[in-house]
Amino acid sequence: DVYVYTAMISLCTGSDELNLAMSLSQDMVQRGIERNVHTFSALMNVCIKAGQNQLALEVYRDMQSGGCQPNLVTYNTLIDLYGKTGQWAEAMRVLDKMRSEGIEPVTRTYNTLMIACNTSNQWQESLQVYQ
Repeated sequence: DVYVYTAMISLCTGSDELNLAMSLSQDMVQRGIERNVHTFSALMNVCIKAGQNQLALEVYRDMQSGGCQPNLVTYNTLIDLYGKTGQWAEAMRVLDKMRSEGIEPVTRTYNTLMIACNTSNQWQESLQVYQ
């Protein structure tokens, strides 16, 4: 079921297991097992760990187009992704989107966002997040 598949996807940890994670996700679709927010978030994390940032964004878009609503973990993952690709402004927009959807950021959200800003030498933005 969805929990078993999501757990197996979560256990994939690197580029050599990315294909397995993607295959598991595809298998879910073929078997009519609806992927949930946890499945998509886990798949995004596997993509990021494998250095496949564009693929992680595609997974996020696939989630949205399927009508699956992101949660706090999804948004934190998206902020991390944008930070790793130097897109600090996009990471900041994710924070605004979270709040507009009534999802309250947590310490991890702010830490990830500050790292995203610092990685792009946006220390003033990082201080703004801190305050």
